[in-house]
Amino acid sequence: MDSNPLVSICIPVFNGGDYIAHAIESALNQSYSNIEVIVIDNASTDHTPDIIEQLCSTHPRRIVSFRNQKTVSMVDNFNIALSRANGEYLKLLPHDDILTVDSIGDLIRGANPGDHFIVGLRDFIFEGTGIRNRIFYLMQNIIWRVDKILGEGFTPPKEYLDAFSQNTSHNFIGEPGAVLISSVAFRTVGGFDRRFHQLCDLQLWHRLGTRFGLTVVPIKVASFRVHNASESASRHTSRDRLLSEYLGISTLLLNCMGDHPSNDVVCNYLLDKAQLSQDYQSRICQPKLTVTQSVFLSKAINIISKIPFKRAYQIFAIQMLVLILSKFSKDTFSISFDTKPLD
Repeated sequence: MDSNPLVSICIPVFNGGDYIAHAIESALNQSYSNIEVIVIDNASTDHTPDIIEQLCSTHPRRIVSFRNQKTVSMVDNFNIALSRANGEYLKLLPHDDILTVDSIGDLIRGANPGDHFIVGLRDFIFEGTGIRNRIFYLMQNIIWRVDKILGEGFTPPKEYLDAFSQNTSHNFIGEPGAVLISSVAFRTVGGFDRRFHQLCDLQLWHRLGTRFGLTVVPIKVASFRVHNASESASRHTSRDRLLSEYLGISTLLLNCMGDHPSNDVVCNYLLDKAQLSQDYQSRICQPKLTVTQSVFLSKAINIISKIPFKRAYQIFAIQMLVLILSKFSKDTFSISFDTKPLD
């Protein structure tokens, strides 16, 4: 890998007038200088085009912008944005997320020659979301964090499959803003699969991971914004569609696994998850907690995560805490976990 490769930061946007400026500015402010910033407006009907035009005028020759003639699907717009890139490496940055100032530099420095799929850490920006929703994302970032599951550095494809077989219930890689992909790898696997919507990123991560492996850089490189208006939060998927997408991912992984001892577990688990629920968050958490209980649980999760136990023991401790809280609640409180230890 060139020590100073061109990195394309591609920002797809649809009606993101409240956030697009922050995303673009976080891309322009990178300490790593060899970048290009590409913005694809998916025929927005709000003030997004005006903001993009203003930023292009303020930063001439630093932003390349395009506008679709008509609105296409979110996944199609992702692929359109990345197809415009000239870089050796590609970064997809949804319009409501932001990069740290050293994001690209940290990922490039943390990679090795020939690495195609590079993953950093992210945190969350919460806007107008309830305590329970925050707990869900906090648990994602504390227990099912990519560096805790895979460790630092390169993980080959087989070990990636092993890790997935023990962590089937979560997208432990995270959102696109924390990921850097070589253009070769992206073209090889064919980009985002337009047959997937709710799980389009997870499906792409699995295709990349099972073919190229991945490299973990344990540094925060992006912030994922959680708010009611986000496109990811508003992707209401029917039971049939979600089941279809889970079946697609399970088929992909089973084809890669062959005689892997966990293949039946993975398939049955994914089928069960898809059949029993419609929405990703409802699969993890369906409580009706008081504010006091929710705040207490949130703080407890942070404390438990810092105790140097195996993840399985951390999860067990949280489950016991949930059980205790449920005894003092009029409503049923349940959280489901994949509790298999990593070793």
